[in-house]
Amino acid sequence: MTILAGRSAPTLVGASPLRSASSSDLHDADVIVVGAGLGGLTAAAYLARAGRRVVVFDRYQSPGGNASTYRRGPWEFDIGLHYVGECQPGGILRSVLEPLDLGLEFLQLDPKGHDTVHLPGAAIRLPADGPRHRDAIHAAFPAERKAIDAYFSIVERVADGLNEILRAGISARPTRALAAAPRVLPHARRTLADLLDDIGASPALRAALCAYHPYYALPPSRTPLLLHAGVALHFRNGAFYPAGGAGEIARRLVGVVEACGGVVQLQSRVTHICHVAGGARRRVTGVTVDVPSSREAHQLHGFVSAPVVISNADITRTFTEFLDPPSARHTRRAARWEPALPLALVSLGITGDLNAEGFPNTNHIVVGDLDIEAEYRQLGAGQLSEHPTTLLCSTTTKNPNDDSIAPAGHSNLQLMAVAPSPGPFWRSGHSEGSYRREDTYRLAKEQLRERMIASAQRVVPDLAQRIVFSEDASPLTHTRFLGSTGGSPYGLASTPSQFMWRRPSPVTSVSGLFLTGASTSFGHGTMSVVCSGFLTASLVLRAPANRLLARAIT
Repeated sequence: MTILAGRSAPTLVGASPLRSASSSDLHDADVIVVGAGLGGLTAAAYLARAGRRVVVFDRYQSPGGNASTYRRGPWEFDIGLHYVGECQPGGILRSVLEPLDLGLEFLQLDPKGHDTVHLPGAAIRLPADGPRHRDAIHAAFPAERKAIDAYFSIVERVADGLNEILRAGISARPTRALAAAPRVLPHARRTLADLLDDIGASPALRAALCAYHPYYALPPSRTPLLLHAGVALHFRNGAFYPAGGAGEIARRLVGVVEACGGVVQLQSRVTHICHVAGGARRRVTGVTVDVPSSREAHQLHGFVSAPVVISNADITRTFTEFLDPPSARHTRRAARWEPALPLALVSLGITGDLNAEGFPNTNHIVVGDLDIEAEYRQLGAGQLSEHPTTLLCSTTTKNPNDDSIAPAGHSNLQLMAVAPSPGPFWRSGHSEGSYRREDTYRLAKEQLRERMIASAQRVVPDLAQRIVFSEDASPLTHTRFLGSTGGSPYGLASTPSQFMWRRPSPVTSVSGLFLTGASTSFGHGTMSVVCSGFLTASLVLRAPANRLLARAIT
């Protein structure tokens, strides 16, 4: 089979034209990676640096998955990566990416308040520095100082232990992980609600301490305490944004793969991951894939062989749709998995330069209702909260020297909120784009958009009057473009029964088939999926992680 290149994607930032891929490019690869998210690309870059012949396929027009950027005329917007921690010297994310010589630059958000939590009647700026972060909560709730100190005492201890365990995994030092375990294991079965009940937090304090709930889309009663600790204190050493935009990490990783002779083929849909009997275990043989042709209107379909396949695709679809022949055991297991709740995204172009107006370089979390449990009960029932917790981010303030983000005298602004899963609220059973023509779907999306803008006006009071461009993305949009089950960017829900070691392992029962990404043991988030890709590469190479780092450097 000869596979030819397709067209470029002019509306997507950094979406370089598809490479001219001949049969020699794509046959007999050492490793095939399905999905060009950050987990898949990190694994691909490390494997390519180690001398493996790597081919990456992705259905989308731009690499990076949720960590990509797109354009609409003069406006530029991020899909999912809005800031990240652990980019300081010696930080975990920086330690994993640095050996690949990506040349990334990270811009720090305001260290005096990288996040601002808006409660009814109060706003709390959260500094990067741990003691100052605690002081900010003290100042907002002076009568609950004892409860706040009890909360931070436990959460800081757990977060420190988790970071040590993660660093131990990266450096292949098991004794370091064992030393940190006592800080974590006593809390392994606790939820965030358990801790808040124990300290006797008031409803307002509970809402303030739970404000990061959209980052994992769970109510306190279903949030593992370990998960919350990792998220809430992820930015203790600063919050950062990639210079060049959210898609810059993915673009640099693609450059490493291609510089080492690998291929990253976009707009290409893997239809099957093929495997055959091979002794005691079945073994993977390659993938079938539809690749766009530059010479024909239709796609070319063919088989690409490899002894190793890494799936960075949606994990449920990996086992229920792609695996060929299908495995009844894997299908039964996938049927028990619970996907995370999805997010809705509203991308806005507004009049006025937020930097010139003195708008702080901070992300905003607008808490609409102090009863977060009630908000999630409504979401679980397929209903929308009257006042959804809404996140506000602006690339204009995070990357002030980039004049390509918005026209002069204008700014971009993005709003996000946890949304009902595809089903009754969206009033659509259609997929692959046809739902967009349904009046009931458009009305549901407009209802959510109006409520999110109403929440955001607590931060930008005249927002509705300043909007000159608007585009909304629902969970159905996410599924259509990125192939996610339930439209969620978070993969499997990180509930107590699906967290850390209870999530799927990178190693599967099919020899040569590996997993990486948000649904594996590291979980979702930029740092987590990058670490996941690194771990998967080390397992493919059967090389201790510390040796893999050294090998990449040399």
